[in-house]
Amino acid sequence: MGLYDEQAIRNFFNIPNSQIIVCVIAVGVPAVKATMPPRKSIDEILKVL
Repeated sequence: MGLYDEQAIRNFFNIPNSQIIVCVIAVGVPAVKATMPPRKSIDEILKVL
């Protein structure tokens, strides 16, 4: 997920400041299906010297 708003999570779940939030894991179904970027050709990736 990358970034998260620690204070918002503490307020939402009523977590006291004496406890440390170590990890946040997103659970659920996305609202919009992600699309895959087009695959690169081998010529775009490979360079032979």
